[in-house]
Amino acid sequence: MNFEQLRHEYMLAGLDEKDVNPDPIAQFAAWFQASLDAKLPLANAMSIATVNAAGRVSSRAVLLKGFDARGFTFYTNFEKIGRAHV
Repeated sequence: MNFEQLRHEYMLAGLDEKDVNPDPIAQFAAWFQASLDAKLPLANAMSIATVNAAGRVSSRAVLLKGFDARGFTFYTNFEKIGRAHV
């Protein structure tokens, strides 16, 4: 397998603070729409991580199911860790 063929260029533009929407939900909506317009695979996939009091990190892949002014809704299947169900 040629791993170079799997690489995508994601750095098409820079990020300047003056161009960022002060509303974080509105900014996320713009970025998410850009990822959909670019037809990126699994644009709604993300990782979520937490850390316990001892500093141990735990993370898992989740799927974004929606977002609005109240925040983000995501899905994970607790029974099948490591498997994505789309």
